[in-house]
Amino acid sequence: MTDFIRRNLVLVCTFCLISCGDVPLQTQTPELTYSHLGSFRLDVSEIQIVNKFVPKMSLPNIEHLMPLAPALAAKSWAEDRLRKEGGSGRRAIFTILDASVVKSSLRQKNGVRGTFTIDQSERYKASVKVRLEIFNLDGSSAGAVEAASWRSRTVPENITLNDRDKIWFHLTEAVINELNTELERSIPKFLNDFLR
Repeated sequence: MTDFIRRNLVLVCTFCLISCGDVPLQTQTPELTYSHLGSFRLDVSEIQIVNKFVPKMSLPNIEHLMPLAPALAAKSWAEDRLRKEGGSGRRAIFTILDASVVKSSLRQKNGVRGTFTIDQSERYKASVKVRLEIFNLDGSSAGAVEAASWRSRTVPENITLNDRDKIWFHLTEAVINELNTELERSIPKFLNDFLR
């Protein structure tokens, strides 16, 4: 084997080994469930969950890139916490109106100081808005409640992809937990006539 072929073979093997080391592992995130919090037993014969939020699928929105998008977490909340407990013929519709997460860049230090400083480089803001509405047999609205929440989080410029996925998961968890608090306060207040 000539020296030229041997050197090229060594280079190819080296590049293969380097590229294999850069493949990030898929972040494993827990499943968010809410059934342990108890349920709202509604005097309705049917519960529908409707997602009216349409992801933009492009920056600055990043909800479509997240391991758990807020819309899926809001749907899980409704499936776990809303129960039909009546034969009144009424129906409840839980509508997801907003479930966006927007990324914005933050200003970073320049020059020598910037070289030795790890700055916060990005901010993610998650917003969720939902409506729970009760409808009579004739289709007229019998009562409704809306709740909204938002949370934001910044990340450093040297964050790994796995750590970023974990932060995105915790951001979704935080915004849905706040939404849960809002709904726990407003459902008994505004929809008490339909609770069993």
